[in-house]
Amino acid sequence: MSKNAKASSKVSISSKIEQLQELTNWFESDEFDLEQALKKYQQAAALAKEVEKELTEMKNQIKIVQNAFVSGEDVIK
Repeated sequence: MSKNAKASSKVSISSKIEQLQELTNWFESDEFDLEQALKKYQQAAALAKEVEKELTEMKNQIKIVQNAFVSGEDVIK
């Protein structure tokens, strides 16, 4: 795992969404600079991919807990 991947895995999903919002605001602002746009777009795309992955993992965990609850199984193993 790369150094950036390790660092980004420690950042909360809320922080990643906040960073995405800041990038979106930058694109909509007067500070927009074409030379920086590609780099910022790549950052936003990477963050969005990480958020999507984490949300999918959370959704899967919720399904496991729901299924265990319905079947009466012990969720903690």
